[in-house]
Parts: sequence; structure tokens; C-alpha cells
Amino acid sequence: MTKSIAFIALFLLRVCTPCAKISELSFRISDATLILNTEPYTGAICEYYNDGGLSYSSYVVNGVPHGSWESYGYSDEIIQYGEYIPVKSPADLYELNGKFIPVNRINYISFHEGDYSILYIDIVSSTQTENISIIPPYWALNLPDKLKAINFDTIHCEITKCEYFGQFNR
Repeated sequence: MTKSIAFIALFLLRVCTPCAKISELSFRISDATLILNTEPYTGAICEYYNDGGLSYSSYVVNGVPHGSWESYGYSDEIIQYGEYIPVKSPADLYELNGKFIPVNRINYISFHEGDYSILYIDIVSSTQTENISIIPPYWALNLPDKLKAINFDTIHCEITKCEYFGQFNR
């Protein structure tokens, strides 16, 4: 009963919360967070088609995507959906080809479209200069409880300077 009330409260909060357009936010590379004015943003984020229809919605907590996300088609149908699950890095440094890089955060991002599902493991590093696809590290096999490797057709692991590389450098 308590879980149901909490879920309904979160749902209502999310539905009733005004959306910030992604284009209104800036990206702070030093700690990989979304910023509105000068502070890490918490709240709903949305993007719209030219005709005003909703194309994307998600939620951000302290500048980090968190929780479910959806992409919509031109007829308001959900065409893609998933969940952002940010976690604190299990190690301060990650070894890549004999070189150690600092890790700010790890994002597990589930992606579903039709019958196809991908799990993205995004290792965010403020010192990385380019995106590098890697074999998932040993600790990534201990996925958060909600995520089971067998639920995904592909697991893609990448070290990135920031997870918004394409969206925020227009």
C-alpha cells in the first residue's frame, strides 16, 4: 500500500511538474551535470518537435538524468523508452590500456524499441577527450538489481567525456 501511494505521488509530481527544454540547459563538463542558470537542475526535461508536439521527456536530479525516459513519435505514441540509473563509481580510477582515468560517475541506461533492448554502461570521466567503446569491466557484471543482463540483446560500454556529447554541442 505504501509503495502504491509513493508511486502515485511520484507519478503525479512528474506529470504536474513543468518541463525545462533541453536547449534551455547548459552542460558543465567538469562534473558532467546539467545546469539551469548556475545551479544543477532538478526536474522534468523535455524536447519538442517543430510543430510543438512532445518528442522526448525525462527527469533530472541534481543535474544527472535519473529514472524513466520516453521518446515519442509524431502521433504522440511512445517509440522508445528506458531508464537512467546513475551510480557512484565503484572505483575512483579506471584502467584503460595501462593508463588510469578518473571516473566521475557510471550511468546505466536501458533502451527499448520494439522487441530490441540495449543496456548502455556509460562511464563518465571529466578528463576523457573522446568516446571510447570498451568491453564491460568486471564490476559491470554486478548490475543493479533492476537490470538483468539476460533482458538485453546487447550490452554496450563506453567511456565518455560527457553523456550529452551530441546533444549539447550543437
